[in-house]
Amino acid sequence: MFGLSTLVSSLIGAGLLALASFGGGFYAGHHWESVALANQKVQDAQKVAADAAAALTRLELFVNSLQAASVQYRTQTDALDAKLTSIEKEFADARSQPLPIDCKPDALRVRALSAAIAAVNAAAYPATQP
Repeated sequence: MFGLSTLVSSLIGAGLLALASFGGGFYAGHHWESVALANQKVQDAQKVAADAAAALTRLELFVNSLQAASVQYRTQTDALDAKLTSIEKEFADARSQPLPIDCKPDALRVRALSAAIAAVNAAAYPATQP
């Protein structure tokens, strides 16, 4: 009932089936590796993005602290400029209107000169002043 041609065609069919199974397995395995590799690349890219975001956050905090320090520095230098202007005015007044030798200064002038001297000392030695 089964002839040689049937046997050959069965063997060819079995060979083609084996070849198709091998090819399908190879394709599936290769595709699986490609998917795993793509997933790994996605995870790596997400980690790099997270690291970059953290670095940008640190940079933003640093820039904000620099801005705050700049504002504080500017405020302090403006205050010092105002003090120095006041000191220069007081000393110019003291030089332009000196007291006569036999004159005793009134309380207002003594307070003004004392304040000018205290301001000079505070500007020259800021750490030693209370």
